Formats: sequence, C-alpha cells, structure tokens
Amino acid sequence: MNDFSPFPDQRAFEFADLLYSKVQCSEPHIDRFCDILSAYICRKCHLDSDDPDNPPASSKDVYEMIDDITEGDVPWECFKLSYEGDVEPNDTTPWKRDEYEVWYRNPRDVLHSMLGNRAFEDKMDLRPKIVRDRKGRRLYFDLMSGDWAWNTAVSIFSFSLFHLD
Repeated sequence: MNDFSPFPDQRAFEFADLLYSKVQCSEPHIDRFCDILSAYICRKCHLDSDDPDNPPASSKDVYEMIDDITEGDVPWECFKLSYEGDVEPNDTTPWKRDEYEVWYRNPRDVLHSMLGNRAFEDKMDLRPKIVRDRKGRRLYFDLMSGDWAWNTAVSIFSFSLFHLD
C-alpha cells in the first residue's frame, strides 16, 4: 500500500483533489473532463481504455476513489438551529427568523481516527505541558498545552502516588 491509498499513486490523488476539492467540479464536468483526458491519453499512447493505470474514466471513478478513503472516515452529522426568543413584529433581523443547518463530525470520533492513523505516529506530542514565553506568560497552542490536559495528568499522578498498594 502507498501513502496515497486508495489512489494508485500521487498523480491520481492530485487529480481527484484538484477536481473535487480545489475546483469543486460538478459530476457532469468531471465526466466530460475524464472523457477528454482519456481520449487524448489513449490516442497519444495507444493505451487500452480499460487499463486500471489509466486516468479515471468518469466522475463515478473519481467519487469511488474518494469514497474508498478510510482515513478520516467519520460520518458527518447535522442539527438545525434557529432563534427561539421573542421577535417583535417590526423586527426584520434575518437571523432571528431563519433556520440554519450545522454540519459537524463528532470530535471524539475524529480524535480516535487521528490517533489510529499511522501517518500521525511521529507527528503528535501527547505529553501534557505548560509552556511559557520569555516574559513568563502562559502559551496555549494545542490541546496538550491547555489546563485540562495538565490538570488531568497531575490528578492522575497524585492519585497514583497516594493510592499505591
């Protein structure tokens, strides 16, 4: 398996990333682009159009590769939000009358997914820490530099010191 799995290689990943994330092509436009690219490459290189190493043949192929990505496979969830306070009849404030969808991924599940991903193996420092600048002011720059991480570690350590058998 390569670093770009489920894509066959870096170029296939970059191709899907460009069309799907950067340009945000619609399905029909991806299909048209794939048709043109495939015809051009097959004609230039005399390739078999069914060869799996050829570029994706359609938006369906691109979407299937994207859907096969297992990293970050935490489902999206949604809830609706609206203002529930009193609204005066002459108050035309739009946000007080509209309903909004909030889309999110469960942070706990995202964290579990990240911790289980070997790509982050040497990239995360999971030690609680208090960091100060040269003037002695506390700096917060990630979860483990926050009060929760420090206080939890100190309380677990203190508990274990005084409750050893």
